[in-house]
Amino acid sequence: MKREKFIEILSWEHHDGLVIALRLERGLEKGADINSMKDYILNKWDTLLKDHFTSEELNLVQAIQYEEPDSEPIEQMLSEHTAMTALVENIKNNNSQELIKEFYMALRNHIKFEENTLFPYVESTLDKALKERIQQCLSINYTKADKDWPVKFWE
Repeated sequence: MKREKFIEILSWEHHDGLVIALRLERGLEKGADINSMKDYILNKWDTLLKDHFTSEELNLVQAIQYEEPDSEPIEQMLSEHTAMTALVENIKNNNSQELIKEFYMALRNHIKFEENTLFPYVESTLDKALKERIQQCLSINYTKADKDWPVKFWE
């Protein structure tokens, strides 16, 4: 889906998140080593996903809450971020196919929600000046994700 320029970086990162989810799904289908998938999740959490969540929260929440203090899409985003953070903490302490499946499904569903509901809402709610500021902030810290991983458990 074509995004307005001010949040296209977040959509690029969503693409990377969908790649992560697909790899995990394929890994489970192939009976890949749980520890390899767990290491992958924890690495991608620390190097991509956690920062993505923080970036969305810092750049979108205040901007939207200024316009609409009781924003349901923002509240859902924050709730899903909290749930996924707790899920990663659970994965750190457990080796479980069920947790890996729960993670990739939650990640995929969260991205779909943001792309189909949250981002159109944000695009229609914010004014041009706020969009320009958000774009500047997002571009300052953007680094293209490293999609390489030494163990190709999904192949």
